[in-house]
Amino acid sequence: MVVQVALIGTACTGKTMVLEMLPDLLVLPCESVRYMPELARDLISARRDISPTDAEFQITLFEKEIGRLKSLSGESLVITDRCLLDPIVYLRALKKHDIARELARTHRDLLLGIDRYLLFDPSGVPYRDDEQRKDGAEFRTQVHDEFVRALNEMGLDWRLVSGTPDQRAQSVVDSLNDVAPERVVQSVSRVQNAGSLRHGD
Repeated sequence: MVVQVALIGTACTGKTMVLEMLPDLLVLPCESVRYMPELARDLISARRDISPTDAEFQITLFEKEIGRLKSLSGESLVITDRCLLDPIVYLRALKKHDIARELARTHRDLLLGIDRYLLFDPSGVPYRDDEQRKDGAEFRTQVHDEFVRALNEMGLDWRLVSGTPDQRAQSVVDSLNDVAPERVVQSVSRVQNAGSLRHGD
């Protein structure tokens, strides 16, 4: 049985930072765990002709998310930085409700196949633009609110991840222990001793 956990949320909330910490916190053999990095940044680099705030970009991203889900084989735990829910939510935030609704309807089984969604809270984390991330603070908040609505409307299993970087890492550790078929994560002290961390995406 494959356990799937998705780190989701709006920009600049610590998802990538926590994903990169997890290999040092898990006790399962490395071949049993698959860490799936964010696809959006690679797509931004590859498709400079379209903006992440365009519906075409989000539909393309959704198709790529489907493709990597189909590539799973043999792992007992899969942890993703974003997932196929993210482009659906971004489409909703962009007022493309019909497209978002259709994607959610036709792929509901895949959405339900993710055992736990961990929504990273933007509260207390300053927003920073960079070369690729240009959502803006207002749109960032709008996307977060849309995540909450979508998760509740779809009846998905989710938890809010908030607090300091270490607290966010601990929340992920707790959820992994909660949904995994066996205890796969090291003790709390490993997180607390992971060192000084900075917020990021």
